[in-house]
Amino acid sequence: MGIAAAEVKGESQEEKTRMTIEEKKRYLEQYAEIDAKVKRLQMEIDAERAAANEASRLMLNGMPRSIDTDSRLERHIIRASELIEEYAVEIEALQSIRMEIRKYLQKMDNETERSALYYHYICGLTWEAVAEQMCFSNSGWLYEIRRRALNNIEIQENEKQSSKK
Repeated sequence: MGIAAAEVKGESQEEKTRMTIEEKKRYLEQYAEIDAKVKRLQMEIDAERAAANEASRLMLNGMPRSIDTDSRLERHIIRASELIEEYAVEIEALQSIRMEIRKYLQKMDNETERSALYYHYICGLTWEAVAEQMCFSNSGWLYEIRRRALNNIEIQENEKQSSKK
């Protein structure tokens, strides 16, 4: 459907491509999930390094072995290095998404809205803890701020694709 057809139905092209509040929530929720993924990948890197170091130690210990054993150990070290590189690339991509999320929060004009989203999505506080942190005695007011903040945060459409991964 072209721009004209969308406008006839009462929607501009910009409204058609804007993220919904639920899509924004899913995108922002990735921040906490990324921490867990990065920790898991770092553990995988550590395990692969330990295995590669052990294989290297076995190759260099001076004990006689068959050529086939050395070849297997070399292949293991090479595969461990490849996995470490793959994990490092994945960690870099995940960290990039985290930086994008922070960038979108920093672009928000309203400090109260920005703080509410920051405390919840970046710091991982519950909404009740956010209300306490921001000295709101009426949690209904915080939910209004949250609704406005999610409406007002501008996240580029291409980031919507990242939130589906």
